[in-house]
Amino acid sequence: MEHLHPPPGTLPSFLHGLRLPATVDEALAHAEEHGASEGALAFLESLPAAVFTSEEGLHHAMSELGADGDPHEPVRGTSEAHDGVSG
Repeated sequence: MEHLHPPPGTLPSFLHGLRLPATVDEALAHAEEHGASEGALAFLESLPAAVFTSEEGLHHAMSELGADGDPHEPVRGTSEAHDGVSG
């Protein structure tokens, strides 16, 4: 199974090259084109509508995926300045 919980500062290979800023839908399409697993695609589809403005924001969103492959509840109330996601 593909490693979906990347160490700090890295992204899963299926998100490499994604042009930012990017919407969740754009990230999903990019991931699908770059070999993301069904579980990873389902996780991306489950994310609330947002715009990723930085690699840190992408990493933050992917960190919500637990080691067991199930998404955790999204973190609410964080600002773009802290997580690179606006939404």
